[in-house]
Amino acid sequence: ADYTAMVVLKKTVVPLETAMFNPVGPEPGNRLVNGSVKFDVVYARRVKDRRLTQTAREVFERVLKLAPQGAFGEKGQISLAVDGTGLGRTVIDVFRDEMDSRRRRREYLPEIDFRPVNWRSSAESMKRPQRDGDYWPVPWAQAVWPCVVAFQEEKIRIGRVDDKEQLLHELRSFRMKKPKPGSGVEKYESFRQKDHDDLLAALTLAYWCWWYRRKGSKKLRVIY
Repeated sequence: ADYTAMVVLKKTVVPLETAMFNPVGPEPGNRLVNGSVKFDVVYARRVKDRRLTQTAREVFERVLKLAPQGAFGEKGQISLAVDGTGLGRTVIDVFRDEMDSRRRRREYLPEIDFRPVNWRSSAESMKRPQRDGDYWPVPWAQAVWPCVVAFQEEKIRIGRVDDKEQLLHELRSFRMKKPKPGSGVEKYESFRQKDHDDLLAALTLAYWCWWYRRKGSKKLRVIY
């Protein structure tokens, strides 16, 4: 059976012990703090195609709960990235329908950075991704590398999720293959071709979506 992998990352701002809050406006949403960021894998599951539509709706609702409306009416922020090839197009349609439905009903909807993605060759890794129509072309190596660094720096933690063992297996089986001199760029792929990397790709895409948007920022906005 075909599977589609879905991963949800929850971001947590961890202030340093010596962090200072710097009010720059009258609202709590304008207060900035120097600190570090941690990500928890709170959902990781491979879904069979016949349950994909229903599961996509459930995942969308789960993600919205991670970004509730603040006490002062400020909106939460979430990032959604979906591989637009194959069955991923079904997930894109579900997410768009859910967002449109909430807007029509005038229900709360956080600020959503929604990015349908098409994977590209690693040879394009030095090019900054630019939106192409409805999709963002993302080189595989450019998305993988920030995630690798995040694991090395212990920024990503894997909690008690449905397919934790499968995710760990995919992580352990992943390798960087150095090219021969003059033959191109590094390749990131499973050690054995028969190994799946669906959950790994979903995790990589989830982290890349945040990393690409926030890259270069030294301060974190804290809403409480």
